[in-house]
Amino acid sequence: MCFKLLMRYLAIASLIIVVTLALSSINHVEGQIALLGVSDNEVVAGSSFFAFYNMTTQKDKPIVGFRLSLIVPKNWKVTPYNASGITSEGKKIEIMWENGTAVYEGTGASVAHVAFRVQVPLDDMDVERAIFAKGYLLVKEGNTIRKYIVTGKKEIVVHRWEPLIFINLSKTEVVPPAILIAYVRVLTGPPLHPTAMRDVVVKVEDTATGPVYNETVKYWYYGRALDLRIPIKIPMSASGGEQKIYVTVDYEVAGRRLRSYVEYPYKILKPAEIRIDRINVPKEVNLGEGIVVNATLLNPSSFKALDVEFHAKLGNDHRVVKVGSMEPGAFAYVNLTFTPKSTGNLTLTIWAVWEQEYPKEIKSLNETTYTIQVVRPSIPWWPFILLVVVIGIATAKYMAKRRGGPKTEEASGG
Repeated sequence: MCFKLLMRYLAIASLIIVVTLALSSINHVEGQIALLGVSDNEVVAGSSFFAFYNMTTQKDKPIVGFRLSLIVPKNWKVTPYNASGITSEGKKIEIMWENGTAVYEGTGASVAHVAFRVQVPLDDMDVERAIFAKGYLLVKEGNTIRKYIVTGKKEIVVHRWEPLIFINLSKTEVVPPAILIAYVRVLTGPPLHPTAMRDVVVKVEDTATGPVYNETVKYWYYGRALDLRIPIKIPMSASGGEQKIYVTVDYEVAGRRLRSYVEYPYKILKPAEIRIDRINVPKEVNLGEGIVVNATLLNPSSFKALDVEFHAKLGNDHRVVKVGSMEPGAFAYVNLTFTPKSTGNLTLTIWAVWEQEYPKEIKSLNETTYTIQVVRPSIPWWPFILLVVVIGIATAKYMAKRRGGPKTEEASGG
């Protein structure tokens, strides 16, 4: 029992080894090549492509026969397209077609090419399919003719049938208020498979302003084209940044309701500007006194300036006043006080920083510098002069009083 079971396992193992060796010899034959190829790995429903075999061999191992065809998905159609080849002496070989299969029997070919046209049905959309090689080669090796099975697989991506949609814009960057022109073309024609669309709805939309065009066509015959020139008003209130124009086409083909669209980006720019409209800076101050800086900021642009800051720097003393957002045409008043700690000429530098809505950038006003002279306070002389005057007057009165005293006494004695 065990002996019979062992023999059975050995037989199975031997068969596996033989099959493995056979497959190995089929897939890796030196000098024998039959490659399956396709003209395109991505196709549109309703269109066609080519599948082909290219065969080469060594001079001492000619191909004396083959039968080659294809295995394709259900409802796909395969038709013969072309077949040719030559012997090692350069003579043409004759290849026959039998029910879509390329057949050759002869004394020996060194090069051969077989091509098929593969038609994809219109209703097979948005799928991934595969085609497979089918057939064999007969190769003469010495006095032996060996048969090699041809294997191969090609993945095919099938895209939906959809109309041709084109869009272009008069500008890719606008500063509102502005008018943007959208040029739109929708058509059916080559290279699309000839078929009509039904219940077609064409829409054009702008992400900044909303719908700008809408049209319905009950029956769209193959070859029809729709050309549009659409002016789009971009108001001041439109949000800055990247926007898009969408062209959407809803339609029915091959019993299926489909939608196709294209988009075109553009940018709405909102540049902001800040100016220092007025600045009051003293030219000279006394040591110990404050240097008062008064400034008026202005937003002369048409758009809001964000996170506005006023900067002033005296020596190493850097001050910042955060103003915040400024609407178009708005003013902001700022003041700063610096206290110098030494005499001499000091440099005051002022500038402004802000952020604009789009492009989202930090902008900076060019620096402006002022020279301020700090001096020691001089001693005023007028108090001394006044004191001298007062003392002089008091002295004069006193002297006059003394001179007048004795005269009064003599009068009384007489």
